[in-house]
Amino acid sequence: MAQITKVYSRHLVEQHGQEHVGVFTWDVDSDLFFADQALARIFEIDPHEAERGLPLMTFLNRIHPDDRARAAKSIHDTILSGGPCQQDYRIVQRQGPPIDVMAFGRCFKGRNGGATHYAGVVQPIAEESVLKANVRSLCEAAHFAASQAGQARVADHLANAIAEFDTTGDDAPGAQSDDVVLTSRFQG
Repeated sequence: MAQITKVYSRHLVEQHGQEHVGVFTWDVDSDLFFADQALARIFEIDPHEAERGLPLMTFLNRIHPDDRARAAKSIHDTILSGGPCQQDYRIVQRQGPPIDVMAFGRCFKGRNGGATHYAGVVQPIAEESVLKANVRSLCEAAHFAASQAGQARVADHLANAIAEFDTTGDDAPGAQSDDVVLTSRFQG
């Protein structure tokens, strides 16, 4: 199922990428961290407040305690180097488990060589199990629609694909390649 989850992951980015990728800029001197609505949603911060700017600590405090020091150090190191930064960390949610995110940023320095702005993006990382569950759910919906439309052959192929989610693990001995399984199911 790895291939289908990769395709679905690309689909999510193509269809919803702008909605799920949060953009930020931090005015280092004034310590005002500005974020768009997508980033505010990821960090569970009021979007109107985030657009007007909040202290960086408002956002850092939403990072999982086990990840916070590492994330802060990475930001600090990027300020000193002026280079790009890429890191993964978890955002604590008020309800439910933390969200894994991937952040990309860069610090910009002014004419005097001091840090002035830090800008970047943050995007949630979907685990493969979540992607598989989403793909399975889409297959179930398509199966239902095909059944209701009298498309028995399509419904049978979708039923087989759904069953594959329940019976084949990625590491199952003797399992066919995911590409082969899916290709063979949807060809006559």
